[in-house]
Parts: sequence; C-alpha cells; structure tokens
Amino acid sequence: MIHTMHMEQLMNFKLLLLQLKENNGELENFGYRTSYAKEKLKEMVKGYFVEAQWFNDGYVPPFYEFMHNGLYTSGHGAIPAISFIRLENIVGNKEYEWVESNPKIVKSVKLLSRLINDITKRKDEEKKGDGPSGVDCYVNEYGVSREKEIEEIKKMCENAWKNMNEEYMEASGVSRALLKYYLYLGCTLEFIYNKRIDYFTDASSMKQYVTSLVLEQLALD
Repeated sequence: MIHTMHMEQLMNFKLLLLQLKENNGELENFGYRTSYAKEKLKEMVKGYFVEAQWFNDGYVPPFYEFMHNGLYTSGHGAIPAISFIRLENIVGNKEYEWVESNPKIVKSVKLLSRLINDITKRKDEEKKGDGPSGVDCYVNEYGVSREKEIEEIKKMCENAWKNMNEEYMEASGVSRALLKYYLYLGCTLEFIYNKRIDYFTDASSMKQYVTSLVLEQLALD
C-alpha cells in the first residue's frame, strides 16, 4: 500500500512525463536535454518509492540513509534538469558534466531543500501519519530532543550556504551564469520556506508574490 502523499507525488511525476511526451515534437531538437530531464525525474520517483517502503514497513532509517535518499526526493536534481532544456545558451555538454559531478553548490542546494522542508513539516502531514522526516531520523538515531535537532539542522543549512558561497566565489571552468542559477535556487528556497512556512506545499499563499512579480507594474519611485 502506497501512502496518500506518495501517491500524489507519483501522480505529479506521471503528469510531468506526459507533458514532456506531448511536447516531444516541439522538443525533438533538445533530445539529450529532454532525456536527461526524464532520467532525473525517474531518480526522484525512485526516491519516493523508497520513502513509501519505509512508511509501509514502519522503518525509521539512520539520518545518513535518509539524507542520501533525500537528495533525490528534494526535487532539486529534477527541477534544474527540466529548466536546462531551454537554457541551451548557458548549459552545454561541459556544464552537464559539471552538474553530474555533484559539486558543492549543486549538492548544497539539494541538501538545503531537503533540510528546510523537514523543519517546516506541516501539521496536516503529521495528522495523516506521514513517513519519517530528517528530524525524526536524527532524533531516533541520537536520542536528542526535536528542538535540539532542529537547531542542528539550522547549522547544517548554514554550512550548506557557506559551501554554496565558497564555490560561487572560487569555482572555475564553469559559467558564472550557471553558478548564479544555483545560488538563486538557494535564495528561492529560503523565500519559499520563509519564517518556516511551507509556501511550496501551500502554493495559494504565494499568489500575492507571483502577482506582484509577474502582473503588477513595478513602482519606480
């Protein structure tokens, strides 16, 4: 039996694949890019299946095991891959190889996404009996309080930002535009989970910001 949350995620994944298939004619000139995006989506859904299995088995994995899988379920391997389809002027073969090497800034964005999401876990997810979060795994493994673990996760997030900024300033052999792309992904995560409110899941709460950014005229005074 697959948990309701994971079923929703799997349905979203199926819709994404169908969308890519429907646009196959339009994207036929982006063959490798489209295939790469599909593979990253498959990696993400395999991670969801692992989480579903943990839930069904009542298994709370060690923190390291959870985080290893969480780098896939964070979605921040798949999201860049999809956007790269139309970024041919920025992302070429060399850039794909760089991303696949999992440099610090790429890994840190995935890590940041997984950790921030876990400490903003919604009350309705807890009521549904959601599978273990990173906080649950750390508390179970080390026997510390949830408050203590949340403080530890915040430190991990700070270290992730240090690694991202360090690579942004020092990396060579890769375009500044691509480095900036990942840096801005991190900034977007911080905004989406601002004040530890999960705007990503409760997307309607983002409406005013999207309207302001896209539809409303920017005041110049």
